[in-house]
Amino acid sequence: MWAIVSHVISYLAWMDFGIGPATGRMMAPAIYEKNQPEINRWWTSSLLVLCLLALVVIFIGWLLSGFFLGFFDFPESKLSEVRSLYYGSVMIASLYLPLRLFPGILTAQNQFHWVSVFQGVQPALHLLCMTVFLMSGFGVKSFVYSSLLIVAFGICYYNFLIRRNGNVFNFDFSGVTKNRLKTLVTFSSSVCVISFATAAVASVPVFLVGRVFGIEATAVFSFTSKIPTISRSLIGRTQQAYYPQLQKLYIEKSLDKFKLVYKKSIRLALAMAAVVSISLVAFNRSILSVLANDEYFGGYELTAAILIALIFRSVFSAQIDILRYTATMKKMPVVAILEVVAATGGGILGGHYFGITGVVVGSLVGSALTIGLYSYTEGPKQCGIGSWELCGESIKLSVIITVLIAMIGIFLSRDAVVDGWMPTWQEILSFTGGGVLALFLLKSVFLEIYNEKIKKLLTAN
Repeated sequence: MWAIVSHVISYLAWMDFGIGPATGRMMAPAIYEKNQPEINRWWTSSLLVLCLLALVVIFIGWLLSGFFLGFFDFPESKLSEVRSLYYGSVMIASLYLPLRLFPGILTAQNQFHWVSVFQGVQPALHLLCMTVFLMSGFGVKSFVYSSLLIVAFGICYYNFLIRRNGNVFNFDFSGVTKNRLKTLVTFSSSVCVISFATAAVASVPVFLVGRVFGIEATAVFSFTSKIPTISRSLIGRTQQAYYPQLQKLYIEKSLDKFKLVYKKSIRLALAMAAVVSISLVAFNRSILSVLANDEYFGGYELTAAILIALIFRSVFSAQIDILRYTATMKKMPVVAILEVVAATGGGILGGHYFGITGVVVGSLVGSALTIGLYSYTEGPKQCGIGSWELCGESIKLSVIITVLIAMIGIFLSRDAVVDGWMPTWQEILSFTGGGVLALFLLKSVFLEIYNEKIKKLLTAN
C-alpha cells in the first residue's frame, strides 16, 4: 500500500512548477546586493504562489481520490487504512511545496551543499521515525506521521540556514505585482517543462526497448543501465557544487572568471565521469552477476553506449545551466518538447537498424541535434562569449572519453558469452589501460585546483 500510494502522490510533487529554483535565481541579485526590500518582495510573492499551489494539490488529491480507490483492487478490510494513508500523503505533498522555496534561496546564498546534506540524511531519518511509529502500533499511518516530522524538521533546518547568512525574510505584499508574478511564473514554468522533458527523454529508451524488443529485453536494458545511471549523480553533484558560484559570477558580470570556473567545473566532472565510466564498462558484467544474474547483462557495447549517453547528457545539462544563470529560458520549453520528439524518432531509427544499442545512440543523437545544439549556441551568446570559447573544451573532452569507452566496449565484445562474476583478463586489461589515462586526466584537474588554492593563500599572505 505504501508503494502504490507514494508512487501516485509523487506526481503531485510536480505541482511546484519550478517556483523554488526560479525564486533562487530571481532573488539572487537582491541577496548579493543586500537589498532587503527586494528580498522581502520576492519572498512574499514566491511563498504566496507556493501556498496557493499547495491548496491546488489538496483539491486535485481530493478529486482523484475516488478514481484512485476504485482503480486499485484493495481488500475491503484495508480500505479505511488506504484512505487514511492516501489523504495523509496528499496533505504531506501540499506541505512539501512551500519547503521547495528554501533550496533556491540557499543556492543564491552559496549554501547549496547543506541541501545535499539534508537530502542525504532525510531517508535515514524518515526510516528511523517510521520504525518508531510502527513499533508503537500506528500501522500504515506511521508513514504519514513520520513524513510530517520530516517536513517539520526540514522547515526548521532550512529556516536556520537561510537566516544565519545574515538575510532577513519578512512579508511585503506590495511586491505581489502582476509583472513580478509573470516574471516568476514564466521562468519557473520553463524550468518545470525542462524537468518533465528530461524525465521523458530518460524514459524513451526503456519504452522503445519494451515496445519493439519485448518485456524481457526491457529487464535486460534496465539492469544493464541501472548502475551507470546511479553513477550519473556523481557527475551531477560535481556540477551542482559550482552552480552557486557561477550564478553569482554571472550576476556580478565577472565574465572572465565565470569562463574559467565554468571550464574548471566541466573538466572536473568529465574527469570523474571518465574514471567511473571506464570502470563500469569493464566491470558492469561482474557487478550484475553478483547483484542479479548473468542473463541480465546486455553486453559491453550496450553498456558503453549507455555511459556515453550519460556523459553527453551531463554536458548538455551544464550548457542548459548557462541559460539559467542568464535567466533566458523563454524558448527552452519548445526546444525541450522538440528534444522529446527527436529523441523518440532517433531511438526508433537506431533500434530498427542497430538493435537495443541503436535505441540508446539514436536517442542521444536526437537530443544532441535539439537541446544540445541550442544550449551550445544560445547560452554562451547570452554571456557575450563565443560558443567554442566557453564550451569547446567540454566537447573535445567528451569526444576523447567517448572514443576511449567505445574502443573498450568493442574490444570486450569480441569475446563470446562469459559466465560467473570473476573479471576476465580482457576486462582487467581494459580497466588498467583506460583507467590510467582517466586517472591522469583527473590528477591534472585536481592539481590545477590545488595550485589555484596555493596561489590564493600566497596572495592573501
